[in-house]
Amino acid sequence: MRILHVIATASGWGGLEKCVTDLAQQQSGTHTVGVAGAEGVLQRLQPPVTKLFLPMQHSRRDPRLLWAVRNAVREFAPDVIHAHAGKGAALIHSSRWLLPRIPRVATIHGTKKHLGFLRAFDRVITVSRRAGESLGGIPHTVIWNAILASERPDRPADLSTFPFLDQGQPVFASVGRLVEEKAFDVLLRALREVEGYLWIIGDGVLRAPLEKLAGELSLSDRVWFAGFRSDVPLLMSLADILVISSRREGFPLVLVESLHLHRPVVGTRVAGVEEILPAEWSCEPENPPALAALMRKTANQIGSLEKEFAPIYELAAQELQLDKAALKIEAVYREMSEATSRVAR
Repeated sequence: MRILHVIATASGWGGLEKCVTDLAQQQSGTHTVGVAGAEGVLQRLQPPVTKLFLPMQHSRRDPRLLWAVRNAVREFAPDVIHAHAGKGAALIHSSRWLLPRIPRVATIHGTKKHLGFLRAFDRVITVSRRAGESLGGIPHTVIWNAILASERPDRPADLSTFPFLDQGQPVFASVGRLVEEKAFDVLLRALREVEGYLWIIGDGVLRAPLEKLAGELSLSDRVWFAGFRSDVPLLMSLADILVISSRREGFPLVLVESLHLHRPVVGTRVAGVEEILPAEWSCEPENPPALAALMRKTANQIGSLEKEFAPIYELAAQELQLDKAALKIEAVYREMSEATSRVAR
């Protein structure tokens, strides 16, 4: 099968981009796979995936971008076009008059509105139940985000470069872009009511305001802004507890990564988290006292968390593995292609 993924983000690197590139690499082991997108996405891909550049600096209705989509589709000649997120799906929908009639699937990675045009797609996938519920009755298949799980990194002999370890209090860690959706401001306000330290791993436009807020809350000596790191799995494995403080999510990859590393994770009841974590390990978003209470609860039970989370780790091993998710997506392709062929006849 020839599969063409289309992703319409212009810049940046986050969970969406990682999901698309990881899926493409996984599928390339058994299919011919291409990815059409901006250079920042394409440079992360490895052979045998085919890279097709799209000038995403233009708006998705710009004729130059639409013509580039048309050329990429004609060059690659896919059996299936797989568009990702609302922007990618909208781009394919805007280009539809320029494209041959090829089966089309869209994966929606967050809770969206005004996506009625998805009814024109042959199939729709969502990464969480909540995302599906936001589509207003459009038929869809839920397939959770997944990753290619790796072994837990070895604990370094020298821990001197990692602040706050082995100081008698828990080290919480939170991973993500420093943007409004991730609600690191809520996490900092919660930390005021918790004994322990915090690693904020990631970078973004809100770093300076968050560092200022940490100072205003007298937390500067308890928070490490680690910035962008290439050793995120190691940092996650060294921390005692992972925290997701998001205001909204599609299905946070950090949740999946934490569970595959066998690290306890707690968080706000955003899409994905509410489907994987039991209620006792989550709280409502935008509520610093509730998040603080959840962090205190986990800190007080550190010794028993491995047993408490064992069933959740097993769920991740069974349902959040990339190879298994890829097979589910492939089943959607086959069903879609067969249905399209019957209609054509």
